[in-house]
Order: sequence, then C-alpha cells, then structure tokens
Amino acid sequence: MRRDGGTKGFTEAVCCVLAGGLLIVSLFGEIRLETVRDEIHALEREEKTLEERRSVLSVRLAKEMDLGEIERYATEVLGMQRCRPEQLVELELSP
Repeated sequence: MRRDGGTKGFTEAVCCVLAGGLLIVSLFGEIRLETVRDEIHALEREEKTLEERRSVLSVRLAKEMDLGEIERYATEVLGMQRCRPEQLVELELSP
C-alpha cells in the first residue's frame, strides 16, 4: 500500500511542476502579446501620421504642378518669354 501512496505523491508532484511550468509559459505569452499590441498601436499611429503627411504633400505637389505656377516660374525665374505669333510653327500629326 505504501508503494501506491508514493506513486500517487510522485504523480501529484509532477502534475504540480507541469502546471507551474504552464503557468509561467502562459505569463510570458501574455507579456509578449502585450508587447506586440503596443507595437501595433505605435505602428498604427505612425501610419496615421504618414498618411496625413502624404495628403499634405499631395496638395503641395498639385499646387506645384499648376500651369500658372509653372508659367510664373518660367518667366520670373528662368527669364523665358511667350513666343510671338511669327515664331510659332504648327505641326500636323497623322493618326
């Protein structure tokens, strides 16, 4: 009879060790999960910031590509002038 009690005690001890090990692994998993969640939130905030920056840059690009702005740059910065009618040559393009 004593042998069965000893085996039972050994089995209970092994179960307790395994349960403790699973608890520790579970805690480390929760810590890692929380870290990943924090990283996700940080990346989502960065994505929002970058999207806002992209939107601002798109508006600036559209403004820079405005034909009036290009013409102003050509005349004021580059010193270009509009052609006189006699300087124009029309080309016919066949389809």
